[in-house]
Amino acid sequence: MTLTVNNINDKPVICNTERIDCMPVFVDDGSYTNIVPEGFGSVSKFLGDISNASKSYIRDMDNEQSPTRQVYTWGASVPTDCIAFSVEVVANELTMTENTGNELGGTCPVTLTLSDNGAENTAADSVVVDFSVSPVNDAPVVVDWDVTTGAVVTSDNGSTPVAPWSISLMEDDTSALNLTYNLSAVKYDVDHNAADLAWTVEPTDQCTYQNYFTATIQGDNLVFELVPDATTNANAWEIDYLNDNGIHQIGPSGSDFCQIRLVLKDTATAPSYVPNYDPAVMSIASYTQGVATQEIGVRVENVRELVGDYYFDDAIGFDFLGINNVLSGTYVPVEVTIGAGGDVGPFTYDHMLAVTFHTDGGHGESENVKYYPVPAYGETMILQEYVYIVNSSGQIYVEMDVLTCLDAECDLSKAPADRFQTDDPTSHRANSGGQQGDDWSKPGQYGSDATKTSERRPLLEDSDWCNNVMYSTATAPVCNHANQPASTFLAANNTGRIPSVVSLGGGLGSVPSFAPSLVVVALAGFFVTALAMSSRRDEEDVEEDTRIVDDEMAVSPVIATILMVAITVVLSGVIYVWASSLAETGKLGTPRVTFDKVNENLGAADGYWAISVDQTEAELSTQSVIVTVLYTDSTGTRTSYATSLANTSDVYGFSPANSDSFITFFDKVEDEGTYKESTFGIGDQIMVRTHAPDGTAITDGTIRITYQPGPGEGSVIKTYSDLEYNKV
Repeated sequence: MTLTVNNINDKPVICNTERIDCMPVFVDDGSYTNIVPEGFGSVSKFLGDISNASKSYIRDMDNEQSPTRQVYTWGASVPTDCIAFSVEVVANELTMTENTGNELGGTCPVTLTLSDNGAENTAADSVVVDFSVSPVNDAPVVVDWDVTTGAVVTSDNGSTPVAPWSISLMEDDTSALNLTYNLSAVKYDVDHNAADLAWTVEPTDQCTYQNYFTATIQGDNLVFELVPDATTNANAWEIDYLNDNGIHQIGPSGSDFCQIRLVLKDTATAPSYVPNYDPAVMSIASYTQGVATQEIGVRVENVRELVGDYYFDDAIGFDFLGINNVLSGTYVPVEVTIGAGGDVGPFTYDHMLAVTFHTDGGHGESENVKYYPVPAYGETMILQEYVYIVNSSGQIYVEMDVLTCLDAECDLSKAPADRFQTDDPTSHRANSGGQQGDDWSKPGQYGSDATKTSERRPLLEDSDWCNNVMYSTATAPVCNHANQPASTFLAANNTGRIPSVVSLGGGLGSVPSFAPSLVVVALAGFFVTALAMSSRRDEEDVEEDTRIVDDEMAVSPVIATILMVAITVVLSGVIYVWASSLAETGKLGTPRVTFDKVNENLGAADGYWAISVDQTEAELSTQSVIVTVLYTDSTGTRTSYATSLANTSDVYGFSPANSDSFITFFDKVEDEGTYKESTFGIGDQIMVRTHAPDGTAITDGTIRITYQPGPGEGSVIKTYSDLEYNKV
């Protein structure tokens, strides 16, 4: 019996002989197989084209490979719901291609099929291999600025910045609509929900933004809060060094914009809606938080600071309170009016006015600075000070500086050096090559020299410095104001108001009576006459026989003698009458002067006795007239007060209306051109207050007017006794 064994084709087998379980391995990183991280793109694996060969996943009977090797065909597929990747086999090479739109990762079964070209049993049993894609967190993205697509930041007032990533704010703006910017349109993340993305703000090296504003994140809103008075583009003259040493006005480095960094982050831990981040699910899964940044510039636009304007009223000018004549070396009261304009306020700092009066003449007297509170907006105040007048005084000018106080309210108990902002080098001076000019050569300019700059900023204290200096003349010097066109200082044209300087006249001098001199003059006349008569008798003895024959015009000796005596007597009388008109003397050489007394403002605290000169037979020297007042003071002590009428300390030229002095004197000076001389005579008036210096009303007063031209010499001209303040 013959047995014939026919060869029947056996189906091939899919097997990875390197593994006991025969599982094909498409990817092996040494630790894990058949798993790749997101972003792999594609991976390929050659499955083999001959059986039983190394690296080939085909297993088949060897006898089926002779005399001709079988041809094998691979196939691969994944379920239709596999979102992680797709598969295909080309030329027995398996390729898995990533689905780039998938951010969740995933595992899909890959079904491998294999067939040979035998007559029967050609298909191998399919093998299913799980292949996994582990998700990788993608960083969020700050979208490029694009107005056409709406990828911009928008303020709550509806506006969009003109320049990309550049925001402009206005100094001291408090409107939430203007200070809030929505960032939602410029954030994106492919693997996180929008709500899971969070913004933060960081500074940059270019700028310390906290000097100008705070920036906080509220959801997708970037919210600014401005530092008061802070700006990124202030001028140098606007830097406020009293406010944190100027850091809020000194601009950022190299730009008006302060750069801040917007930081966009996704979740710190894997989001729950992506379970494939769990290493228990995906062995190679590892979640890392993603970060994106974008710098954005913020400019805080400078807004002009509120600044007052303190000025002298040149329409009123200098008021000398009715004082017309003074002696050289007199401190004369003068009033000026100061007004407040400019901005209404409120102002950041408290200020005071530093006022200095100046007179010419080279007198050398100190001209002190006096400090005053500023008037309120729209109001004026009258300021009274004293100026020193000398013979050569021809003009007066006054300057007013506005100083910033260091305390919230000016502390008057502090010395000026501790009360006001330091000004070194001195402001209001021009600067040329590091050399400072004269005072007020550049009003409003902050001080600077070759080595340093003052921290004071005058243009933050007063808006117009040209009206802070006023001259009494008809014209004033040029005012080269900082940051303004040149103009002139104020000219009040008040030269005619300045009190005239009067010289003390001789008057009736140191001798109380001219009578003895007149007697001497008369005796001299008689002596001359006697000599003449004696001479004539001698001539007659020698020429007694001589006769005058030819000269019919000759005068007889007797007549000549009589004429000489008569002329002498007449001259003596004329001289006597002339001298008497200058100084008629009474008994004991007392000058004869009559007065009129009136109690002005009867009974009032500001009342005074006005004692006027009605008549005098001679002009007396003012400096020789002494007025003495006897009264009982508040303690019951009998007190005396005396002064010369030539006293320059609020006496000569003054009155109770412009002087607090107990005694004042009005001198009716005759105007003789440029020269004026003071004497005590008709029209002059002595004024004595009815209340003593301690305020006591005088009820038993005595006023004594004495003429005292020299030491030890003096005579009482007039005495008023039993004076009472409330009686005529």
